[in-house]
Amino acid sequence: MNFPQTLAIAQLCPSQGGAAVYTARFFVSLLNDSIEYDDQWVCLQQGILRINNQTQINESDIKLEIKPNPSGDFTNIYLIRVGNEKYNLTVIDIRGKVILSELNHTENNIALNTKNIVNGIYIVNITFESGKIIQEKLISIH
Repeated sequence: MNFPQTLAIAQLCPSQGGAAVYTARFFVSLLNDSIEYDDQWVCLQQGILRINNQTQINESDIKLEIKPNPSGDFTNIYLIRVGNEKYNLTVIDIRGKVILSELNHTENNIALNTKNIVNGIYIVNITFESGKIIQEKLISIH
C-alpha cells in the first residue's frame, strides 16, 4: 500500500470519490485511527456542498460510541449530541458497499442487529441534515 496516495484519496470529498474514499479511509485507519475528516469543509472547498441556513454542528457537540465493539450478534450505537437534528445511518464494508442504511433518525440510541453481517471491519457513518458526517469503526465477530 502506498500510504501517501491512500491518504490523499481518503481526504477527498465522499460525494466526489464515493466508495474509493471510504475504502481508503478504512486502510488509513488501520495504520492511524486518530485521523479525522472534515467532509463538510472539503466538499465546500471543492464546490460540491453549499452551506445552508441551518445551524452548523461543531465536532465537540457530537460523540459516537459503539458498544460492544467488537460486536457479536447485536451492538448498540450511542449518539451523544446537542439538538434533535435528523440523521441517516449507514454501515459500509471495506469495499465501500452499503451493508445497512437507515434514514431520518432522531433517536440517540440504536440497537443494531449484526448477526447477519460477515465477520470483518465496517465503517458506521452518521450523516446529519446539515451535511456533517461522523464515522466510527465497527468490528463484527461471531
